[in-house]
Amino acid sequence: LFRLTQEILQRKSRTVAMYEKRFMEEAIRLAVENVKNGTGGPFGAVVVKDGKVIAASANTVTPDNDPTAHAEGGVQAIEEFSIDRL
Repeated sequence: LFRLTQEILQRKSRTVAMYEKRFMEEAIRLAVENVKNGTGGPFGAVVVKDGKVIAASANTVTPDNDPTAHAEGGVQAIEEFSIDRL
């Protein structure tokens, strides 16, 4: 999965701005780390505002037993951002 994702990023890198690639690489890193740690599926997300990552998370559906805990939809990352702001 990681190798395939890296290959796709390399092919697309000519048309994607460097900062966008950096954000995607961070989401991929979170996804790979999540699988390696056995804490969930290969899904990561970052929330970006004004060129800065303001929240990041990985899928936690299985460990949290929560079918809404999908990082790929940004739910976990947005929740993390919201909690940090309280």
